[in-house]
Amino acid sequence: MVGLTDHNIQLQARIRVGNDFGRILYMGPVEGHEGLWIGIEWDDPLRGRHNGTVNGCFYFETRFPKSGSLIRSEKIDKFETLEQAIQERYLAPEPQSYVDDELLIQARDALSAPFMKVVGMDKLRERQSNLEFLEDITICHSTINQAGKLKLNNLRSLCLQSSCIANWKVVNDIVQQIPSLRCLDLSFNRVMTPSIEDEILKFDKLDSLILNSCGLSDWNDVLTIARMCPNLREFSLKQNDIKHLSDSSESLQNLEILIIGENSISQFDEILKLSNLPMLKELLVNNNQFTSVKLPDCNHTSRLGNFKSLETLNLRHNPIVDEVDMFNELDKLSTLCRLSYMNQKVPENSDGTYIDTFLQAVGMIEKLLSFNRSEIDKTQRNDAMYEMWKKLAAEYMAACGEGDAKLNEFYETHRCYPRLLTKYGSPDQLLLQQQRKRVTTIEVQFKNVTNGKMYRKKVPLAMTTHTLYGLIYKIAALHTCSGMDLKSFKLYYIDAYNNNIKVYLDNLSKSLDYYSLSNGDVIYIEK
Repeated sequence: MVGLTDHNIQLQARIRVGNDFGRILYMGPVEGHEGLWIGIEWDDPLRGRHNGTVNGCFYFETRFPKSGSLIRSEKIDKFETLEQAIQERYLAPEPQSYVDDELLIQARDALSAPFMKVVGMDKLRERQSNLEFLEDITICHSTINQAGKLKLNNLRSLCLQSSCIANWKVVNDIVQQIPSLRCLDLSFNRVMTPSIEDEILKFDKLDSLILNSCGLSDWNDVLTIARMCPNLREFSLKQNDIKHLSDSSESLQNLEILIIGENSISQFDEILKLSNLPMLKELLVNNNQFTSVKLPDCNHTSRLGNFKSLETLNLRHNPIVDEVDMFNELDKLSTLCRLSYMNQKVPENSDGTYIDTFLQAVGMIEKLLSFNRSEIDKTQRNDAMYEMWKKLAAEYMAACGEGDAKLNEFYETHRCYPRLLTKYGSPDQLLLQQQRKRVTTIEVQFKNVTNGKMYRKKVPLAMTTHTLYGLIYKIAALHTCSGMDLKSFKLYYIDAYNNNIKVYLDNLSKSLDYYSLSNGDVIYIEK
């Protein structure tokens, strides 16, 4: 195998030159040059100069046109074992003072604390220097290519991002020497595809494996790795080149969290191949390439058995074409309660577009408790359901007029509407109101809930909610309520068809027409 501290290198070894990593694919002479040359395929596809063929002579083959180089062995950085790397980074002698004096002076000035002291550093350093106490070790961008002799009885998490580990036998040697290890991070490595011999290796105690940016593309290789970790609960595979999946139930029986965001999955049908994982609770498929979400058909009054344990789903930044259709499909999942979603073209801090997405998601997915990591309160849920009831009213009434078959079709594509009918009733009166002759100005009353005072004012329907808040502030100020400011009160009105529903005017970018206000309505001022 590759030498530990010298350049006794061989084919398929992983090497580092400066900041770049690669794999040796050729060792031998180069036409027109003397001595031994090393042919490298770099992890960075743009790092090299050719594809392994130079001046018409073939030496090796790379996956990318410019990922190959021929170098002298002297340029290769010296290898080290994990044992040596830990000793160097965690046991190396430190200066007498562990705190930079200049940094301490800057901190005192910034905090206006001239007598501030940093205490406990000696004890912290002593604990970190005792390998028996270490529970977490991180060594990144190293030339580690072997385990060495390890005595780490309490270590639970080991991060070896960007190293020279070349194959799974080395990984096995490391894991077997650390019986307490539970989480292993090998991101930004290019460990060779597991061989048939490797499949007998077992990392029984690992419950978390992180292989982000490891150049993985074949899902069968992923499953082979998973079978070596039979008790895996969390598996992260971000930023690889995975396009296709397959039935994974036998290899990932115990998996609870799967992260496959930032890959190249273009069809949601591939994600469906994970739907029979019995323990899967959290699935992250953000930043892929599918344009729609389609689940198996089921009656609008029932839910699927697919993804039977799934609670959290991240779909952010996929180019979804029809959001309403996607939310309707997700309502079929029996346990989904946390959803992250953001259209690629819509920033979260944009105006009404994001609010519309929020209302659709909350109004259509019955069991949703959190959207984009924000808990959904009762008021938000009621507002969302009411908006969907209004938004789909015309389509519902049209379906009612075309017979049972058309109405059932409407229910299948809008699973939420039977629930909304139960809560708010038929929208026929709402439509009659919307179909009345349009006016541009209405007269409304404002009632101060605190003191009971009433004010009457004509306002244009095109007025924005933000402008209305300013108007109320001025009116209130004229009537001895000068203590109010724009953040100290809320506006709402009582729905004309359901006296139990408060509709808050909280979307400052919307016009009054958006809220279906009409002549004589009362807007309440609530502190």
